[in-house]
Amino acid sequence: MDFQLAKLEDLPELYANVHDSWPHAPDVRNHVRARLQSAQHQYAAWYIMRQQNRIASSLGAYPFSFRLHGRPIKAACIGAVHTHPDFRRQGLAANLMQQVEDQLSRTGVEALLLYSDIQPAYYEALGFCKIPLKHAKIDLTHEPATAKQQLNWDPSALEQLMPLYQAFQESFSLSVERSQTHWLWLLRRNPDAKLELLLDQHRKPCGYQIVAHFEGNPTLIDWCWLGKSEELLNRAFSRCLDLKEGEQVEAWLPGDHEIKSIEAKNPETCIPMLKLLDKSLTWPTSVLLQPIDHV
Repeated sequence: MDFQLAKLEDLPELYANVHDSWPHAPDVRNHVRARLQSAQHQYAAWYIMRQQNRIASSLGAYPFSFRLHGRPIKAACIGAVHTHPDFRRQGLAANLMQQVEDQLSRTGVEALLLYSDIQPAYYEALGFCKIPLKHAKIDLTHEPATAKQQLNWDPSALEQLMPLYQAFQESFSLSVERSQTHWLWLLRRNPDAKLELLLDQHRKPCGYQIVAHFEGNPTLIDWCWLGKSEELLNRAFSRCLDLKEGEQVEAWLPGDHEIKSIEAKNPETCIPMLKLLDKSLTWPTSVLLQPIDHV
């Protein structure tokens, strides 16, 4: 087995391998082209395990910063852990995960996050633990919503979004630290998203909501709320942008963050799991993660 950081010439084979699990197009050729052009996948460092001169297993490591108990820490998000069918049941993915963890730890990475689409027990055996998060489906209505202001989803919006997000994340012991560079990457990843500011009774911004399609469904991919009224937040959720009455919008809610009349359940897919590599770090008690943060 040969562990290495993937080179540019390795990416077509790597991306072709994962077509069976995460297709970006029906045919492999267009799928590979889409991944090569994807702002999301260009952001990751891709690691591979070679066997018999083929890419047997691979994953992506995305550079992130988290805010944990009030201080920034260097982190990485792990995505697209995959083993080719010809090489499965040999422990290659677990071996690759450990090699990548060792490599990232030497560069100062203090925590790893991943979103599991398989039984969490697999990653728990590798030292990851589930963190609290709820998935919700919100029925849309035509009830009067809290005041809103639609903005262009482009760099000009960051002057409004960044301070709102920074104030919101202070309520949580773990969140993604979003620098301006990180926000610009989110913009490139989600070019078709729509953005609204939420306004208080004095028409001052007290939050925002961003809607896009996530895994094929209309989703609040990001939101924050600094207002005092849970009722107004619920009404804002129930009147998302220009979605029609009768549709549903999906959202993620922090595990300890309940909103009346919105049913939220533990996720069956996209299960967030965290591993603290620095053993001196304290486990978070409340976590803010959004679909926009998913890799």
